[in-house]
Amino acid sequence: MKKLTIVLLFALLPAALLAQMPGNVTAQGGAISDLNSKALSLPLSPATFFNPVACCSGPVPVTGTVTLSTPVLTSGTLAAGATFGAGGAFIVQIPGQSVAYNGTIAAGAQWTKITLANGTKVYTLTGAATDVVTGETSNFVLQTVNNGTPNFAVTIGVSSIAISLN
Repeated sequence: MKKLTIVLLFALLPAALLAQMPGNVTAQGGAISDLNSKALSLPLSPATFFNPVACCSGPVPVTGTVTLSTPVLTSGTLAAGATFGAGGAFIVQIPGQSVAYNGTIAAGAQWTKITLANGTKVYTLTGAATDVVTGETSNFVLQTVNNGTPNFAVTIGVSSIAISLN
């Protein structure tokens, strides 16, 4: 199993640790947004892939992009938690490397609200995607930054995305 880890805004792991792990993609910036209360979109976001086969001085960073758009909701709400239908896109592109993933999201992806002990909220998006070129199925998890006490409304920063490619 080949693993990619995409970290947006606030990294859950220190950059030095991420750089030592093979096949990692990190990105700075990014926010997931509401599309007419029916879907979510993470527009083009800069990403860095740390090439694990780099010689001598350790992994060499190579830049690329990450894009995510969900299919429409089949149940629930973006503020309280929801389930998505099939479709959308999960795209990772690192030019010049063997890292290119163009997936569609499988039905059943979950958008979950997590209320922390202090009343603040984070959201996770979990699901599976299938690469339209190779047919490989992947699982992914997206976690948002802390939204404070309000429920998700229009946009929220993304803390991390992890995708496991088979």
